[in-house]
Amino acid sequence: NFLNRKVLLKYGTRSYENEQNPNYPILAWDGKGTRLACIYWKEGKLRLFVYDVMNRIKIVKDQELHQFDQVQDMKYMLDANTLLLSAVKAGQSDIYVYKIDKETAQQVTNDVYDDLDASFVAFPNKTGIIYASNRPNAAAATSSDSLPAKHFNIFMVDNWNQSEFKQISQLTDLKFGNARFPSQYNTSHFTFVSDENGINNRYAGFF
Repeated sequence: NFLNRKVLLKYGTRSYENEQNPNYPILAWDGKGTRLACIYWKEGKLRLFVYDVMNRIKIVKDQELHQFDQVQDMKYMLDANTLLLSAVKAGQSDIYVYKIDKETAQQVTNDVYDDLDASFVAFPNKTGIIYASNRPNAAAATSSDSLPAKHFNIFMVDNWNQSEFKQISQLTDLKFGNARFPSQYNTSHFTFVSDENGINNRYAGFF
């Protein structure tokens, strides 16, 4: 309904060039399409609100995300109370599972590589989180002097494993270009975007 508009967030500058954090706000819809989560930057802090579309109210208002320095990507996970984040903390980009009601964050990956575009997947014999990373391979060392690869590939991590050493599987092995933005396609395939041939195209991978 374009006649009854509702402003959910208003801040920042009129000129995009003067915006200190042009990557915000970050939006995500829940699986039912009834709740909209929004992460934005206000007064030097990351904040979150959740808007209930059916009841037209903010059920979460100005929740401060003090655990992170920056958030790069956000998606809903299994329910409307769980967010899957690619976030930066202490200069390191990792994957986190964030509980909205408890305001707690569980760190899934902990390495020096860039972990981006996280998405939860559920295949018949495997569930976990797929993401893009510039780690050289699944078994790459995670010390502070480890060197990243030249290209991003798609990996999968077992997020249910609560131990320090989580199982990581490499799903693509591109020698040119990057693999980004993975997501589940059906019960046996996932998709990702690659510019291996110089043009961004979406490919399907078999799990």
